[in-house]
Amino acid sequence: MTQDHPHPSDPSPARLDLSGLNTLQRQAVEALRGPVLVLAGAGSGKTRVLTHKISHLIESGAYPSSILAVTFTNKAAREMTARVEQLLGAPQHQLGLWIGTFHSICGRLLRREIGKYQDKAGRQWASNFVIYDETSSLGVVKEAIRALNLDEKLYNPKTLRYQISNLKNDMVSAYDYASEARDFRTEQVSRIYDVYETLLCQNNALDFDDLLLKSVELLQQHPDVLDRYHRQFQHILVDEFQDTNNTQYELVRLIAENTTLANRNVAGHGQLWQHRSFTVVGDVDQSIYSWRGANFKILLNFQKDFPDTQLIKLEDNYRSTQNILQMANAIIEHNDERLPKVLRSVKGDGDPIHCYEAQDDRDEALFIINKFLDWVHADQVKPGDCCILYRTNAQSRSFEDVFMSKGLSYTMVGGTRFYERREIKDVLAYLTVVFNPADSVSIKRIINVPKRSIGKTTLDNLEAYAAAQGTTLWEALLNVHAIEAVKAKATKSIQEFVGLIEQLKAQQAHMSLDDWIVYICEKTGMLEALKAADPMDMEGRVQNVEEFVSVAKQYLFDVPDGDLASFLTQMSLLSDTDTAASAEDRFTLMTMHAAKGLEFP
Repeated sequence: MTQDHPHPSDPSPARLDLSGLNTLQRQAVEALRGPVLVLAGAGSGKTRVLTHKISHLIESGAYPSSILAVTFTNKAAREMTARVEQLLGAPQHQLGLWIGTFHSICGRLLRREIGKYQDKAGRQWASNFVIYDETSSLGVVKEAIRALNLDEKLYNPKTLRYQISNLKNDMVSAYDYASEARDFRTEQVSRIYDVYETLLCQNNALDFDDLLLKSVELLQQHPDVLDRYHRQFQHILVDEFQDTNNTQYELVRLIAENTTLANRNVAGHGQLWQHRSFTVVGDVDQSIYSWRGANFKILLNFQKDFPDTQLIKLEDNYRSTQNILQMANAIIEHNDERLPKVLRSVKGDGDPIHCYEAQDDRDEALFIINKFLDWVHADQVKPGDCCILYRTNAQSRSFEDVFMSKGLSYTMVGGTRFYERREIKDVLAYLTVVFNPADSVSIKRIINVPKRSIGKTTLDNLEAYAAAQGTTLWEALLNVHAIEAVKAKATKSIQEFVGLIEQLKAQQAHMSLDDWIVYICEKTGMLEALKAADPMDMEGRVQNVEEFVSVAKQYLFDVPDGDLASFLTQMSLLSDTDTAASAEDRFTLMTMHAAKGLEFP
């Protein structure tokens, strides 16, 4: 692949200072050739290592655009980008670095290449595909069940969506699954999976798991495309490697080695790594995402997959005291499947750990919250410094009850996410329909928002026409005058809706993204409808829309050449957990999963 960004003659005017790194951190940073496994314990400075390594690679002569750095959260990607920009003194978009989550990287790849892709059933997608979140993909699963005249009581949509997700994470396509079906239920599930894929294709949509699976299949199908990305990305870095699933691992392995598993020749690796590196950073002891497909054995087997791997253990902990680490070490050492390491604190022994055996959940909540209040009243901490962690969301109730009974403010991470709020999803649906009118899920969401007298019966008739004609819902809207089952009043409303969408699209070229969103909210009547809603609800929802406009404005600032396609991709990938934060006067409640990567005093 041709280099989009020329290599600067002096990418860093001042030599990169590595003196702040410990011996093993520096060893990891300076390992610029071959496969490297950095076993990074909690709080051992892995982000520092990754960012310094990226900067050191560039300073050592690597083209910025030859570096691919993959993280697991948007927050981690932003933090890594900011640190690299600070070290090198130049913005990411000028450097040409590819830093992002697996999903954002794959989304970017597919925008460029999906026109070459065809799945095993012959389905194809266009480059203006949209990305369905869990809610939208669940709706498509339900539609697939209805299309096959199956009973949702026997085939639970949420269970099936989860099953399809797991299959994709294991690189099992609908075609593959159908060929493996051996019993009646499996055959029915394979039919649902296949119809689900067909409906996605008709809507020119991908779900989150498709971003990964279809990227891998594309690279497997087209050796020329794989070779271009292999030649471009000479240095690959993967964070949180213990959380990778099979599809994610195959993606980076393909790009690193430029070969499929069937043609793999480990014996010939010596020459491969003369000018390349493949650095993975992780810790089996921190693997907590097996429930969503993560396979920690990928990390355990990395040295078998790459026999010439350089193993570097980061065991100095800069976050916790020795008493905390001693307890953690004593527990985790009983795990059978792990790479041995012992964390050591650089902060001394610290305070002893206290254990309280509560009588029940309320007693536990009272004890913890009263302890927090003792510290706050003694000016030892602020409420925002305090966090209660629990295993499941259901366990938050007792703590919430105590907080409310004492009149204390708290933030519960994991409530309704900003981008899941009704009014935000409505605005996004309008943007999506303008971008990709074939997206029937988004059309169905907004065709009667605000109210336009287009009810369920009318929508059913439109969908029946589309199914009979083998076309999209949007095409049915365009031909509504030919559908006898749709009444005159509804026909007029539908024609006005089509005209509205076409007007919004025409206006897009003449306005900035944020101004265009304001225009959409006003032109569609959404803002007026929100302001006429329940006064107890109205103010917050209007503020949410205003905040979304600010999001668009900030996006244009961060990505000056960003367009609607890239903005919609970014919106699809955002996670509220990534940006979890508490005000100084609020205590925090969250699950241990949500807390991963965060710090509290």
